[in-house]
Amino acid sequence: MRKLSIFLIVLMCTTLMSAKSYTQQGIAYLYDYKTKTKKPIANVSLTVAGAQPTVSKADGTFALVFDNYGLGDKIGFEKQPYYQGMKVFNKKEVDNWFIVKDRLRLIMCRYEEFELAKNNFYQQGLKAATEKYEKEISKIKADQELKEAEKNQQLQEAEEHLQKVMESLSETSEAMARIDQSELDSSMQEVLNLYERGDVDEALEILENLNLEEKFIQTLTKRHIGEKIVTEATEDSMLTLNKLRTSVKMYMNSGNWDRAAESLKLLADNLNTFYDVIIYTQFCSNQNNFQEAERYFNKALNMVEHKGALQGDEELWLPSLQNDLAWLYFKELRFSEAEKLYKQALENYQKLVAKNPNAYSLFVPKVLTNLAILYSETGRLTEAENMCKQTLEIAMQIKEINSMEYGTHMALTLSNIAAIFHKKGRLAEAEDLFRQALTIFSCMTDDELKEYYPNLALIMTNLAIVYTNTEQYTEAEDLFQKALKIHEILIHNNPKAYEPGIIQTLNNMGAFYHEIGRFSEAEEIFKQAMEILIRLTENNPIVYEIEIARTLNNLADLYSDLQSFSLAESMYELALASYLNLADDNPKEYKPCVSAISGKLAFCYIFKEKYSQAEQLARAGMVMDASLHCTAINTLSLAAAILFQGKFSEAESIYRQNKELLKDLFLEDFYRFKAAGVIPQEREEDVERIKKVLNE
Repeated sequence: MRKLSIFLIVLMCTTLMSAKSYTQQGIAYLYDYKTKTKKPIANVSLTVAGAQPTVSKADGTFALVFDNYGLGDKIGFEKQPYYQGMKVFNKKEVDNWFIVKDRLRLIMCRYEEFELAKNNFYQQGLKAATEKYEKEISKIKADQELKEAEKNQQLQEAEEHLQKVMESLSETSEAMARIDQSELDSSMQEVLNLYERGDVDEALEILENLNLEEKFIQTLTKRHIGEKIVTEATEDSMLTLNKLRTSVKMYMNSGNWDRAAESLKLLADNLNTFYDVIIYTQFCSNQNNFQEAERYFNKALNMVEHKGALQGDEELWLPSLQNDLAWLYFKELRFSEAEKLYKQALENYQKLVAKNPNAYSLFVPKVLTNLAILYSETGRLTEAENMCKQTLEIAMQIKEINSMEYGTHMALTLSNIAAIFHKKGRLAEAEDLFRQALTIFSCMTDDELKEYYPNLALIMTNLAIVYTNTEQYTEAEDLFQKALKIHEILIHNNPKAYEPGIIQTLNNMGAFYHEIGRFSEAEEIFKQAMEILIRLTENNPIVYEIEIARTLNNLADLYSDLQSFSLAESMYELALASYLNLADDNPKEYKPCVSAISGKLAFCYIFKEKYSQAEQLARAGMVMDASLHCTAINTLSLAAAILFQGKFSEAESIYRQNKELLKDLFLEDFYRFKAAGVIPQEREEDVERIKKVLNE
């Protein structure tokens, strides 16, 4: 939705021309991760819309012969470039292929080598980010001059920073794995070799000492001194530019967002190309630096408005920028401005579609989806539904020219819309859209599907939750098991990279078995999740603390329903300790969790006849969060704890105040207390008196 899917056109296309017969030349290479080199490769299959399928020759060259396409038209893939056991290395470039005069370049790499490289960069980035976070946390907590409120604020900001790094780590590690080191000099290769070996600090120190920003500015200055050194300066600046772009990926992968921002801003300000301006804009937007992002969005829009500023027709850029700036406004809750820009983007894309439906129909659903999200979030559900229906209608209209990449985009878009419907309680519509998304993925080959396994597992899990909510338990279990198998395949191939992804599926699956009364299976699933989390937390305890807390809480809920109160008590106590720790750094997010678990643990204490402790904990829980859900949990425990201590008048007041809302639960608890034999003999008469109060 937010990606600028066509910004690379600036590097590749000229003005739009009328469709006609055209032969597009290209060459295919194989990138070798071990030797950091690439060479031409034969027999790579290419199947694109509007052209006959072709394969690369012995020298790597290939030709795509189009009958009804011309210069400037988008090239869409019906299938991804294929060679057994390989994937596209320069995917970003290939995803943005347009018919051009120059030769296209396709680089392939071995799938296993890519996954190993990606996983390694992921681990190094994770290590660097968590070490930086732990140092920052220790520094903040040790600062005696900070007031408590300031300290909590800084702790929360540090955690939010780590969360951003974690959310982007998969993307940045993939970007690192796609760096073509054959095009780097020895100094930069040395830096990357150190990074790959885990010497992240040393690599970044050497990178800083290279003074790339300063050298780049010097080469730009030389280009204006005299003609004799123009060629030399241009070559130096291109080499340094390549290093700078690589350094940005390293900074981002290691969580050094400030340094990445400095380099991107330097490139945007000094090169002043549309490409660099928009890359920095997108970075600022993703970092929630809204003022800076808006400023550079407007700069990019000014470039579009001046004909000749770009090497192509400004009509290509205008709707893309409008769509992305609208998303920025949406995040800032500037809904009216966002809606206005989305509608302008939609209108401009539709003008392009009128000129060439094959090339530009694919962009319209992105804007429609964004409008649907806006309308859904602002309570305009009818309009949101209308946008979704238009999206699906367009998908059907362009089915014949639909590329595989568009199909995957549509699958993810449909799943996003389905998640919104699920959130709004529109379960039937959510179910339908999740199923449509799965249908799109089912049309892919096994090799094509591998890249989208994590997305597929998430969609299956979400649909399984919908099935659970609608009591379609057989279908839910089937999808949970399929999602689990996908996770197992990913973990088998690359455990360090994909083990974290299975936790959510295991917890949801365990909750499903708990709900339908298959308690032993639920316990087994939750224990599997805990075993994985224990392994993950050996090196990164802070990162996975929230998942540990959730899993402990799930186990405790299960044991409580099984009336294994000793086990439930120990699980709740551990979960409470984790949530208290999390609430220290992020009270707004985790205080409700502390409150709810306090009430549930207090309930367990009653079954252990720890009435005084139960009362104290329930009272603390009510102070922690006053929401209806948390108040109800704590009230149930507090009332019983006070009653069983002989404080009848106080207890009666609580039961009377809450009987309209909690009567059935109060009575159910009395039944359970009696069955467990925890009602003190001297309080049995008081319990009967309270029952009469509840039934009045």
